[in-house]
Amino acid sequence: QKGNYIYFWKKGYSGFNTVFKTTITPDYLYDLNDYKILYKYEGKIYLYDVRLKTSSQISLSTPTANYPSYDNNELAYVLYSDHNTYFLSGNTTKIINHFDNQYNYSAPSLHNRKIAWAEKADNGYYQIFYWDNDKIIQITNTDYSNVFPSLYNGKITWQGRKKGVNQIFYWDGNNIIQITNTDYNNYRPKLYDGKIVWYGNKNGHNQIFYWDGSVIKQLTNNTLESKNPDIYNGRIVWLAYNSDKVYRDIYTCTVDISEESSSSSSTTTIEPNDIFENLKMSVPSGQHRYTYLPVKNPVIYFDSESAKPFAVGNVLEGTLNLKVGLEAFQAPVDIYLAISYSGLPGDIFLIDSNGLHKNTIVPWKTNQTNLINESLFGDINTADLPEGTYTLYLLVVPTGATDMNNSYLWITNFNITH
Repeated sequence: QKGNYIYFWKKGYSGFNTVFKTTITPDYLYDLNDYKILYKYEGKIYLYDVRLKTSSQISLSTPTANYPSYDNNELAYVLYSDHNTYFLSGNTTKIINHFDNQYNYSAPSLHNRKIAWAEKADNGYYQIFYWDNDKIIQITNTDYSNVFPSLYNGKITWQGRKKGVNQIFYWDGNNIIQITNTDYNNYRPKLYDGKIVWYGNKNGHNQIFYWDGSVIKQLTNNTLESKNPDIYNGRIVWLAYNSDKVYRDIYTCTVDISEESSSSSSTTTIEPNDIFENLKMSVPSGQHRYTYLPVKNPVIYFDSESAKPFAVGNVLEGTLNLKVGLEAFQAPVDIYLAISYSGLPGDIFLIDSNGLHKNTIVPWKTNQTNLINESLFGDINTADLPEGTYTLYLLVVPTGATDMNNSYLWITNFNITH
């Protein structure tokens, strides 16, 4: 946030990154989730859709929310007027508290309809609590305070002031692990997929640290004051300023545990009218091949490396639903879909609007530019399918191309067993 405008950073191609200046002027920025920015303006909570460039107010049945956490169209927040934590899902609001009328110290953390928060317990210290949409679990019960929880997939990290020093802790769903044991303070951990980032005041300067599940790596080692890191899918971002606090910059790095360095990204500013165009997927240049584990729903993203466009539905629960989701493209492309089956080695079946074509090259869609998110055949009972391994292919080439010299190829597979 700069000059009360929000800037949106997009991972670019070939090392080129872009910053988009949005048209909104918030009082406070809270979160970014699935192209949506959560912010406060004149005491009210709004969502800004980066792709559509539209804002919508979140309707609350309670007074003004503080420190909201947003995930998958749901909201957790604190009200200082009554010290309660609230969970908003659709038109239903629940109070999520363990003790009555106790002060909730820090912002709640929401993920997959579960919430973690810090609340003052009977012993007078703030403890970490966890609500799994069914019951409340008290995670800590210590003679010191624990605050600033970060929740991801039912696991939590937080900072606890043990023996007068802030240390980083991690609950893996069963046990509490103390990550740090330092003589300096550690602050504001963030969790993603079992990985943690935080900042610590080592040797008089705030530095960024990263725990990969077993080893702590120091990512910065300089005189800049680096604070408030966040992590998503191996990418870390943080704020830094010099000792005089004259300026602030945003730094980012991709985690590589073989290295302990980081660098800032070169950026350029693009006006708000260009946001939508630059969030489209580029037309392939060169050959790009991506393999990934099966997903229930497509991951739609403008970065081809992060996209997972071919999905299988609830196949593990017995229902196959082949779904395709692709971001809009900057120029027309042709899309090919194909399936192979281990029981028919050497054969491949291409898909178009008329169904399956054995060993015949036909495009699924041509001259395509719009966003795609659709199911191919609806729900299929896996009991009706023969056992074996099914491999899915999705190929994108520039419209009219007759080869794969410039292409994106995504591959995933799933197994059917009876």
